[in-house]
Amino acid sequence: MMAKRINSCRKGKDGEREVVKILRSYGIEAKRGQQHKGGPDSPDVIHDIPGVHIEVKLDKRWGSWPFIVKAFEQVMNDARGGEPPWNATTRDLPLVAVIGRAPRGQWQVLCWAWVLCKGYRGGCVMSLMRLTDWLEAMGHKRQGNLPRRTSYDTRGLT
Repeated sequence: MMAKRINSCRKGKDGEREVVKILRSYGIEAKRGQQHKGGPDSPDVIHDIPGVHIEVKLDKRWGSWPFIVKAFEQVMNDARGGEPPWNATTRDLPLVAVIGRAPRGQWQVLCWAWVLCKGYRGGCVMSLMRLTDWLEAMGHKRQGNLPRRTSYDTRGLT
């Protein structure tokens, strides 16, 4: 029997909705952003984490480092309004997070490591960690149950 194909736009929306539900389970106000604009005013998820621009990726290539780096470049470009991000000093770099997973994987976050160090901006080192660990490192505590996965994924969230 052939596997059912998933529309990539629908999969992206489902991924963004899942992330919104996870953020809400940690007491963070969140909703999906405007997807047609691109730029600093239209992140994938609008939330109340101060100054963080979020890009969500639900893609089978999530485990591939080139794909993750390309996603990080995209969120940096969006957060800076199209201005080249790699020429900036660490003080000028926006707070960004790429939240992603493969279709049957765990949600993970790629962000600047200094985001976790209470504002220390001593270098451009990236950190890849589970979404739930990142939220707790940022000072958020889970306030409810984690949401169920979308219908095309059968594994647990954490």
